Amino acid sequence: MLLYIFLFFKKGQSSSEVAGNVEREANSRLTDAINEGGSQNITTKLSRQATSGMLEPGNDFVLTIWDFGGQPIYHVIQRIFMASLAIVCVVFNLAEDLDVPAKVKDPTTNEMYKHRMTNLQFILYYIRSIFMNSRDTKLDDGQLSPPVILIGTHLRSLEGSEEERKNKAKAIFRKIEEALAGKPYEAMVSSSYFTIENSVSFDASKIKELILKFAKKIVRSLPLKWLQVQRKIHELKNKHIHLPTSDIIALLDSCEVKHDAHRILLEYLHDIGELLYFPDDEALKEIIVLNLMQIVGMFKTIITVVDPEFQEPLLKEAWRKLDSGILEEHLLRHLWKKFDLSEEAFNFFISLMQKFGLVCERKIKEGERIFYVLSRLKPEYVDLLPIEDYGKRAVSIFHDFGGYLPDDLFQRGVTKFIEKFQVEESEPKLAFEHVELDIQYHRVILNVATIKHRRMFQTTIIRRMIFNSDGEEDEPSPSVCKEVLKFLQEKLRLFCQSGARGVKITLYIPCVCSRNMRDAHMHILHNFDKKVLPCGSNGMEMTRYRRLFCDYRPPQGCLPLPAIGLTPTGNFADCLAGEGLQWPKVNRFLADEQQTEQAIVSMLTYWRDSLDRDRHQLKVLCIALREHGNVRLAGELYQGDLDDETTPIAIHIGHLADVDMLFIAKHLSNDWITLGIILGFKRSELQQIELCFRFSVVEASIEMLVKWREKHEANVNHLAMMDGALEQLEREDIREELQTYYQQRYQQQNIQQI
Repeated sequence: MLLYIFLFFKKGQSSSEVAGNVEREANSRLTDAINEGGSQNITTKLSRQATSGMLEPGNDFVLTIWDFGGQPIYHVIQRIFMASLAIVCVVFNLAEDLDVPAKVKDPTTNEMYKHRMTNLQFILYYIRSIFMNSRDTKLDDGQLSPPVILIGTHLRSLEGSEEERKNKAKAIFRKIEEALAGKPYEAMVSSSYFTIENSVSFDASKIKELILKFAKKIVRSLPLKWLQVQRKIHELKNKHIHLPTSDIIALLDSCEVKHDAHRILLEYLHDIGELLYFPDDEALKEIIVLNLMQIVGMFKTIITVVDPEFQEPLLKEAWRKLDSGILEEHLLRHLWKKFDLSEEAFNFFISLMQKFGLVCERKIKEGERIFYVLSRLKPEYVDLLPIEDYGKRAVSIFHDFGGYLPDDLFQRGVTKFIEKFQVEESEPKLAFEHVELDIQYHRVILNVATIKHRRMFQTTIIRRMIFNSDGEEDEPSPSVCKEVLKFLQEKLRLFCQSGARGVKITLYIPCVCSRNMRDAHMHILHNFDKKVLPCGSNGMEMTRYRRLFCDYRPPQGCLPLPAIGLTPTGNFADCLAGEGLQWPKVNRFLADEQQTEQAIVSMLTYWRDSLDRDRHQLKVLCIALREHGNVRLAGELYQGDLDDETTPIAIHIGHLADVDMLFIAKHLSNDWITLGIILGFKRSELQQIELCFRFSVVEASIEMLVKWREKHEANVNHLAMMDGALEQLEREDIREELQTYYQQRYQQQNIQQI
C-alpha cells in the first residue's frame, strides 16, 4: 500500500507550532490511513485560522493523505497522481516472507493468485515507481524528493518474544536496505523505518515527527491569493468532478490572480495533485479535472470489480466482451451514467484514458465506438514459440529499461502501437502482456519477455507464408521492420523522457548462440554500425539486422567509443554544445551521470549517433577541441589537416549558437531576469523558467536565451540584438567580452550572409 502525504504551508512557522496542531487536530488521520487500506483522500487543515474558516497569513498547515491499494491493476493509473512535493509512505506486512511470490487479489473476481514478483520485489517496485514518476528534485540537504518512509505492519504476527520480534523486524529492514544499495532511488528512502501492530491502537507520533521533519524541507510559502483559489477549488470538488477551463480561469480572475500567473498557478496545483491540467494537449486543454478520487471511481468501473447494479441482462454480451478486453461505447455510457457527463466531458475522459494508455480506439467505418482495454485482461502466461521455429520469416528486437519495465509503459506503448498500425475490420489478438496484430502481410507480436530475470519489451515481426522466386520462405520486409522500429524507438523514448526519471531505453537483439530465450545472451545495439558482434570464437554476423532495420552507411572518420582516451576537462561540455548538440541535452547528461568520465562518453555517443553521416566525425570533434583550448588532445586524436573541414557552428553573420548562449549566461548571474524583460519576455514566462531551473541560475539563463533565439528568424543578427539589449541593461563588461569572444571564436570560419 502507498500513502502519498502532501503538505503545504501558507507561510513558514516553527516546527513546535506545527507539531502541536498535528497532535491536537489530526491525531487519527495517519493511523486511519494505515489501518484501513483502499483508495481514499483525507484533507486536514491544521491551525486555528483554518478550522475557523478564515484565511489569515502565517499559520495555515494543510495535510492531504492519498491512500492507494497495492493491487497491480492500479499500477497503470498511479502515475496520474504522483507528485514531487510530497512525502510517501510505503506500507507492507512484516509477516509476509520477502522471498516468496506476493499474493495479490484479482479485483475482477476477488480471487487470490501468486504474482510474478516476490514481496521484496514489490516493495522495490513501489519505490522505483515513485522515483520514476516524480520530478528530478532534491531537498535542501540533498536528499532526493519525494522522500520515502518504510512502515512495516503486523509486528505481532512475527513469532517469538517481543525482543525476538523486534530483531526479526530489523533483519527484514536490513534485507530491504541491502536490496536498495547502489540503486539510483536509494537516496529517496529514509534511514528511519517503523514497525507497528495495526490490530491495536498504536502511537504514530514518531512517524508524524519524521513527516514534519521532511515537511520543513519541502514546504513552499504561497501567495494568499493562491491559497484563496485552492480553498475555493476544494469547495468546488464537492459538487464537480470537472469544470471547463474557462470557468477555472474566471475563478482565478475573481481572486485577482494576474493573468500572466494563471498557467503557473494551475501547473503548480497540477504538480501537487490538486487537479489535472493539460494546457498543451488539444484533446484535454478545455477541461480541468478537480476531483481526482472521482476519476479513480470512473476508471474502476472499467478495469476492476463489476458492480451488481450495472449487470443488467441486456448487457451480458457487452460484459463478456469487456472481459476479453473489448469495451463497447454503450456499455461505457451505462457505466458512467451516474457521473452525469456532458458529451464534451464524456469525450474528454476517453481522451484522458487514451493519454495514459488505459484504452485505445478501434478503427471502424461506421457504428458505435469500440475500445481496447488491456488493463481489464487477467494476468496469464502466453507461451510464445521460439523465434527459430519461424525460420527466416521472423525477427525479434528487445527494448530494455534498466532491467525494469513499468506496468504502465508496456500498456501505453502497445495502445499507441495499435492506434498507429491497426487495420480496419482486422481484430488484434489481446492477452495480458501479449498483443498480436497484422501489418502488410506480417504478424507483429508485442509482449513482455523475462530474460535472465530482466523484463523487456519484445517485438517480433513475422512474415506470413509468402515465398520468393526460388520457392523459399521470404524474410520480413525491410520497410515494415524499419517502420515498426522507428515508431517504437520514438514512442518508448518519449515515454521515458516525459517525466520518467531514471529510466533509460536500450535496444537489444538475441545472440545466435542462445538456445533458450529465457537465458539468452543479449547484444546491445546502437545504430547497427557493426558488421560482427563479439561472441565466442566466430562472433555474430549483423548483415541481416542491418538489412532489415537500417540503411547503413559507415560514417566518415567514425569516432571510436568509449575508449578514445579522453581526459575530462572543464570546458569539454562547452565543446559538445557548440557542435550540433543542444546545450539542454548536454546539461541533462551532466546531471544524469555521477561521474564526469561517464557523462562525456554518454554525450559523445549521443553526438556521434546524431551527426550527419557525411561529416568526418573525428575531424569535426578535433576542430571543436582545438577551438576550446584542447590543442594537445586534438593533435593526439587526429594528425591530419583540420583546416579543410568546414564546421557548422555559425551559418550566418551574428548567429549565436548554444555555446555562445552559455558564454553569456555564465556572465549574467542574477541579471538574467532583467535581460529577459528587455528581450521581450513576460514575467510569467520568466517565472516559469525560474521555477523549472530554480537550482541553477546559469541553466535558467540558457533556457531563456535559447527560447529568445527561437522566437526569431534563422537569419537574424542575434549578436547585434544582444549587444543592444546588454547596452540597455548597462552591462558594458559583458558587451565587450562578448564581442572579443565572438571574433576569436569565428574569425577562422567561413561565415556567410544568408
